[in-house]
Amino acid sequence: MKRSVTRRLLREAKGTRRPLIVSALARIVGACARMAIFALGFVLVGCAVAGKAPRLQLGVALVITGLVRAGCSYLEHYSGHLVAFTMLAGLRVRLYVALAKRAPASISEMDVADVLPSAVRDIDRVEAFYAHTIVPRIAAVVVPVLAGAAVMQLTGFTAGLILCVGLWASAFALTALTEGQIARAKQGELEVRSELSRELTRSRIALAELLSNQKQDEALTRITNNGEQIGRALEKAERWKGVRGAVGLCWDAFLLITVAGMVASMQQSLPQTSAALGLAVGSLASATALREGGEGRVAAKESARRLFAMIDNAGEQLDGDDWQVGVAPQIVFDQVYFKYPKTERGLKGLTLTLHPGQYTCLSGPSGSGKSTIGALLARAWDPDKGGIIVDGIYLNRISPQAVRQRICVISQDGSLIDGTVADNLKLGKQVPGGALEKVLKVVALEEDVAALGGLQAHLRPNQLSGGQKQRLLLARGLLMDADAYVLDEVTSHLDEATLQTVRANLRGALHGKTVLEITHRVDTTVRHVELEEGALKA
Repeated sequence: MKRSVTRRLLREAKGTRRPLIVSALARIVGACARMAIFALGFVLVGCAVAGKAPRLQLGVALVITGLVRAGCSYLEHYSGHLVAFTMLAGLRVRLYVALAKRAPASISEMDVADVLPSAVRDIDRVEAFYAHTIVPRIAAVVVPVLAGAAVMQLTGFTAGLILCVGLWASAFALTALTEGQIARAKQGELEVRSELSRELTRSRIALAELLSNQKQDEALTRITNNGEQIGRALEKAERWKGVRGAVGLCWDAFLLITVAGMVASMQQSLPQTSAALGLAVGSLASATALREGGEGRVAAKESARRLFAMIDNAGEQLDGDDWQVGVAPQIVFDQVYFKYPKTERGLKGLTLTLHPGQYTCLSGPSGSGKSTIGALLARAWDPDKGGIIVDGIYLNRISPQAVRQRICVISQDGSLIDGTVADNLKLGKQVPGGALEKVLKVVALEEDVAALGGLQAHLRPNQLSGGQKQRLLLARGLLMDADAYVLDEVTSHLDEATLQTVRANLRGALHGKTVLEITHRVDTTVRHVELEEGALKA
């Protein structure tokens, strides 16, 4: 799984090849400059020890090499983080799109502690792979070859080969031996942290319930146990990092002593010997950087695994192109079963047909499942069993966005925004001239809006009565000009005279559209069905 995650992360980076190549080249050139700095420094020290006056050219070369090193370091970090931030932005968009494709039901069933870390922390952790893993690994392969070749030119084949192979062993072999243990410890830590986050979230949300039922001690015990597990996981990870660090230092020392001994035995000139030793010392950094960045890679891969799982589980959905937009649809509930989480409320084998262009009133006692029908038609939830078929297409095959463009569900629990009356009606949409005044007349709200100061009047909290708010929300929905409407108790706060006026106006405004009005105040002039315990009443 880890390998597949790594391959996928690499595939995701194909669109950022140019800055990635620039970052890799900058790191390699910067590593060569670092080795050159050490080599020149060792030569200067050697000259000083031998009592020889160093040449001016050496000092100038040292300064120039330092500037090259600084420039490469900047370019590497700039290009590397450009790759990382480009990839992270793309992942954020893809995660949002994936979540948007899912019904809110599926999202609500996911714990907040699963969604939020993926949306925030997990995406940020993936930065470590793109900014601190790909390029260092490339450098860890190339730099030892260059360092070994340089030492070969100065002293001989054997010393250069030992340095090259020794650096590869330090970078890859030692990392492989310890990274598995560190990875398992870090993964355990991350899992426990997620569980701790979930527990804290649950406890915070259900604090009143915990206190009333004397369950706060149990929650505290679980939180404490999670904290102790995190501590043990961290201790294990740090122990293995300590082992890796100690073994790495010993190996580096052994490698340097071996190379130094071989260089000294060859009885080369002082500048050659000093330069070779400087190159050997300067080359260690590339292997050490890769070796010490293991925990970042582990966290990045684990975070990427969770992200890809959430993105891939969104499922393929149609965009609605096959729908007959602009035509009143036939909507069929075919043996639909649905139950809300942690409750028995819902639908129990509902079979109902809403014919094209027909106005239907749906009534029933509270808790019978009336509002559930609207929620399912809006794809806020998907049925557990059975299907909702719109013009021959199963609703769960259509993206929620496409569904909501054709089927408008207006709820009594809608919200108003901080803005003018016009802002609340349009919600950023472009509407034809005179459309606002027209829908206000349909819902019998034109006089109320005029009393407030007109369409440009700014709405204040609690400025509208319950009935005024319902009619404003109804007018907003009418502006969508959808093919089907679900009116969920949108007239419950209206007095009888206003109710009859609004209903009469709606008949004309929604003529030819498929309409389902969910209400306790039945209109006997239209088709009427009654719901009881999640199914149609016989």
